[in-house]
Amino acid sequence: MRKAIKGQITIFMALIFMVLFTLFTMTVSLSMFIHDKINLQNATDFASYYTASKQAELLGAIAHNNYVIRQSFKLLAYRYRVYGNGGRTDPTATNGEPLRHPAVSANYQNFYTDRNPYIAANGLPAYPPRVCVGAPHLFKDIIQGSTDNPCRRLDFSVGFINTVTSVVGGLVSGINSGVTIANDQVANSCAAIAYVNWWWANMIIAAHRLEQRDRRVIIDAIAANLARPIDPTDGGMVDIEGGNIYRGAYRTFYYNLTEANQRTIDEDPRPRDQKLRIVNSMEGYTPADWLKPILVNLLIPYSHYTTNGACSESIRYHVNGADTYNATNSGVVALRNRLDPNQLTLRLGNTAATRPNPYENITTGVEKNPWYMVYNKTETRIFSKPLFLGGYMNPDGITMQALSYAKPFGGRIGPWYRRVWSNGSVESDSGDRTDSRAPNRVSIGDYAVGINVADSTLFPNYSRFPTDQRGLTTNQAMVHAGPIIGWSTSAVGSTEVTPLTRLHDYARANYSYFSSDYNDPLAQNANTPGQLENSFNRRLEIAAIMPDAFDYTYYSISPNYYDYFIEAPDGTQKLSSWLSSLLPADVELRGDLGASENRRNFNITDQMFINDEVQARDLTTPGVTFSNLSRARDPIPYFFTENALALLTGWNKALGPTEYDVPTNGSMDDFFATCLQAFRGNGALADKPRVPSGCLRGGRFGYSVKFVSGDYIRESHPIGGDGATGNIVNPR
Repeated sequence: MRKAIKGQITIFMALIFMVLFTLFTMTVSLSMFIHDKINLQNATDFASYYTASKQAELLGAIAHNNYVIRQSFKLLAYRYRVYGNGGRTDPTATNGEPLRHPAVSANYQNFYTDRNPYIAANGLPAYPPRVCVGAPHLFKDIIQGSTDNPCRRLDFSVGFINTVTSVVGGLVSGINSGVTIANDQVANSCAAIAYVNWWWANMIIAAHRLEQRDRRVIIDAIAANLARPIDPTDGGMVDIEGGNIYRGAYRTFYYNLTEANQRTIDEDPRPRDQKLRIVNSMEGYTPADWLKPILVNLLIPYSHYTTNGACSESIRYHVNGADTYNATNSGVVALRNRLDPNQLTLRLGNTAATRPNPYENITTGVEKNPWYMVYNKTETRIFSKPLFLGGYMNPDGITMQALSYAKPFGGRIGPWYRRVWSNGSVESDSGDRTDSRAPNRVSIGDYAVGINVADSTLFPNYSRFPTDQRGLTTNQAMVHAGPIIGWSTSAVGSTEVTPLTRLHDYARANYSYFSSDYNDPLAQNANTPGQLENSFNRRLEIAAIMPDAFDYTYYSISPNYYDYFIEAPDGTQKLSSWLSSLLPADVELRGDLGASENRRNFNITDQMFINDEVQARDLTTPGVTFSNLSRARDPIPYFFTENALALLTGWNKALGPTEYDVPTNGSMDDFFATCLQAFRGNGALADKPRVPSGCLRGGRFGYSVKFVSGDYIRESHPIGGDGATGNIVNPR
């Protein structure tokens, strides 16, 4: 019997070992399964983050083009207020008080407010007088040899010489012949001044209309791409380089999987988009749904001159650029042929203010509806067959799923017109205007109708910093045009200022938009149009539209727009590779204002370099510059940024690749307006890193990316300003 029971412990040990081995292998298998599940979630997060980063880049391109519209409007306001009134020089106006432009007045009378006795005595509201640029110190090519300035006062009038009926010696005919010649000369000069004033007022509005038209078309084309499905088809959303975003996200997802998960993907016969599905929150929405144009009426008063018995000044108005001028005087026709060789400016002025092309209706940009949230929902589903688990539960294996949400954040397409956007409203609808100096907003039904010419809010102006209540109505702002209005130009150089062609520096501002020329609204040297930097007028305009404190507070501005978004210095194409083909034939995909056919890669950093050069000019006498004018209270008249670092207001990754938080030590230097690697933007291509901020390490431009939860998408948000709370329109 003892021999019969030998080996029982061995058997039990074997059985126990098998159980333990099974438990061990099941534990290992389960651990590997959990590892694969964690890996799947991580890979899904990477794909979602990748997609959101591409959405962020597209939003950045929209934001920057919207800022260019802002700059175009600033150019319009500068040309109207600062330069367009530069003809006012009379030191002995009514009541002995001069209404003189600050750039030509020795006393710098208060040009824009009721504190100017001339304005108060004549019952004029506190807005500038009408445009008058027919002055010899502005443009010497209107009437050759003329030194008279009919723009010097608002009520200028000079009567014609009366003919005589009898003169001793029978000289009536000869005298009257001379009188007729003299009167004809006065009439010709008068008509020429009237035409030039009309042309200038129309030109500056038309230039903005055409520039904002192009930028709005580009914005809508990019926004339409943002509304495409994120899938592998040819109609799917593409990134700024034209690459299919889904395919890039799929590669990011696949190459971050474990070998086991990759093998499962490879063996799965289902279509790719059933393994990785990306839902675009903006799919199906039109640009008009979430990008609302800020439509405005504009009024430009200008001095007109009649020749009925006298050359007398009167006031006329351009309403959104619509105003006719039928030149019949031979001298005016010749002048028109020089200024408007294709008569495009005339056509723009003779067309109704409401444009056949809705993109040409004048705006100050677009505002983004906050109740439309740009994000993506990324879902994955694969089958796993871990040892000892998969085959027993499901012949196909165990289903593993992962879900991730990521969204762009932190960037700004631009300010709302008003500070509150109620949930459900199609536009910002209450509160104060963000830019208190902006023209009144109108609906399309009120566009260009019922215009009150006494409404000074219709005259172009803008805030230079948040809470600015005066804009370009300060003496400090007005002196910016001093070098070409009244100050000495000897320091500027004869190659830069050509007095006999100054007026024609602006002749190309409109018609290049309708020709094969590079669309360029800025002044160009008429003698050497290919050498744009030779025009000091051009550089002064670039300096006038520089980013200011208001701009970098409310806009995401790329210091390196063309080199990053359109085409890199090495020829790598981005938006230019696919977006150009979607634009109308007369819309050019181009860089910032100041760019030209010969200098396409002209960016904000180049604008700043030119501004530094202009500010440093010895403009009057040695030691007198914009930065230390004793007669200007502001150190820099336009509240410009000192350098492009001020534009780097996007959240950076100071705490890690996906972590964002405010600093705990009270310093914002690690987060904003900081570049840890030298930021240089002096125009040399080698100095421009191929990143949108132009800075390799440090502050960022525009939108960053963060992960969010499904609950975050579905919950209420206080995103409408001043307590306006609600749910987003597009939860997925």
